[in-house]
Parts: sequence; structure tokens; C-alpha cells
Amino acid sequence: LGEGPPLVILHGLFGWARNWQNVARQLASRYQVITVDARNHGRSPHTEAMDYTRMSADLAALLARLELRDVTLLGHSMGGKTAMTLALSDPARLARVVVVDISPVPSEDQHTPMIDAMLALPPASLRRRSEVDTLLRATVPEDDVRLFLLQSLLPAEHGGSWRFNLAALKSGMPDLIGP
Repeated sequence: LGEGPPLVILHGLFGWARNWQNVARQLASRYQVITVDARNHGRSPHTEAMDYTRMSADLAALLARLELRDVTLLGHSMGGKTAMTLALSDPARLARVVVVDISPVPSEDQHTPMIDAMLALPPASLRRRSEVDTLLRATVPEDDVRLFLLQSLLPAEHGGSWRFNLAALKSGMPDLIGP
């Protein structure tokens, strides 16, 4: 969206590019805004591997393909750590890095119980958001967190599945919460 210096927005864990569309529209008056789906999220490929080295390599490949230089990266949470990783490996491509809601230190694993709860859902229950909401309530008691997760539930006509690769996220969790 927009024109001007490139600004790439990187979402956090369980997110996808669409979560940032309102912000992207606001910033499009000053920047060429690109929202990106991280691997194993949204519409990006689902792979077994899930770590910051690979996600920053994915991002570097995208920036090269789009021929972008002097890029501002805005990374939220997992996206922030991805931005930091790219800044360490390819600083010449970047103009600045904005990191939101994360630091480069290890964090507590609050996500594996949510992943386990989503993995435990019977496939037939992934047809209606209201049913999934009820089933997740015991493990994810916060309404806003459940609603955020439910944004990534694909409707029944798409097979009733998630927009993220839960198995890869679970196996990659040690890296995702690490420094």
C-alpha cells in the first residue's frame, strides 16, 4: 500500500499480515507499506522448520526479490525478533528497525499450552468459530486472545483448519522463546 520509502510490517506469533491492514493503511500516506506472512502463518508456505534464522532468510529473500533497500522493518513480538535477526545478518539493507513488544532475551513459554489445546480439537469441531471458542475457553480463558486466535480459523468450506502450522510452531517453540 502507498508510495514512499519501504516499510515492511512483520506480525507476531499466531498472527498474519491481515492483522496489520488498518495500520498499513494509516502509514501508506508516507510509506510503501508491505505486510508479510511469516512462514507457517497466514498464506505463507507451511514447513517443518520454524526458527529466526530461517524466517530472517525468508525476509531477506523477499526484500531481494522486491529489490528493496533502505527498508524500515516494523516487527511485533516474533516479527520483532525476526527483524532483529535480519538486522544482525544483513544490516546494509535496512534503514531502521522498530521492535514492538519483545526484547532479545529469552521469554517464558506461554504458547505451547494454546498450541496443545488447538491440536487437541477434533477436526469436525473446526467448522464453527463458536464451537472452537467454547472448546478453547478452558485453556485460553482470555476472550481477546481467543478472538485473536479465531481470526486464523479457516471456515468449513476450506476444510476447517488453521492458517498456521501448529506442529511446526510447537517444535520451533524453544527457538521462538529463546534469545
